[in-house]
Amino acid sequence: MDLTNVRGYPHMMNWLRTMVASLLTVALVISSAFGNQALASPSAGLYWKMEALGVKVYMTNVHPGYAGPKVGEVPHTNFHVDYKNGGVYIKLVNLHITRYSANGQQCLYVWDKVPTRPGHEVYDNCKGDFNSVWAEARQEMESYINDLAELNLTSLQAAILVGILILAFAALLSLLTTAPIVILGGTVVAPITSLLQELRSTFLE
Repeated sequence: MDLTNVRGYPHMMNWLRTMVASLLTVALVISSAFGNQALASPSAGLYWKMEALGVKVYMTNVHPGYAGPKVGEVPHTNFHVDYKNGGVYIKLVNLHITRYSANGQQCLYVWDKVPTRPGHEVYDNCKGDFNSVWAEARQEMESYINDLAELNLTSLQAAILVGILILAFAALLSLLTTAPIVILGGTVVAPITSLLQELRSTFLE
């Protein structure tokens, strides 16, 4: 029986997705608090991972490598979302995320590249402070991932992904807070070094 034409079906499915995502988020938070597999061993190059019912989200430690046409070979992290289809995991996104500085502002560059699609710039912008640029970048990344999920994942997988992303973005923020800052056309500095440089230029120049 095809239920898609039944009156109220879309509303019912949206409610179900919201409930599943909410319940899953609570379960994931509780499991993380008791030392579940959410934090993986950094020695393997993996910073964070979580998997549930055919959806897998994971990210690498910051490492040097090609991170997109704008920045080239720089320290960055990879943020992966995979989903299971027919018993095989398929890559939904592979976001290359670089923290950089330009004209005294804090910037983030996000470039997606998976084997089945050409490279795509998801986000590139600068703001006066890192929290502002992070908030905007997170919104763009979340929207980009959810749009692709709607096209490729089942309704249950999409709902599960919403819950996992809440924790994944919290882990990503923690990682980026201490990530090296690329000075385009220059060197790579640690966040504390960049802060000292900004203070010196503000008060001594």
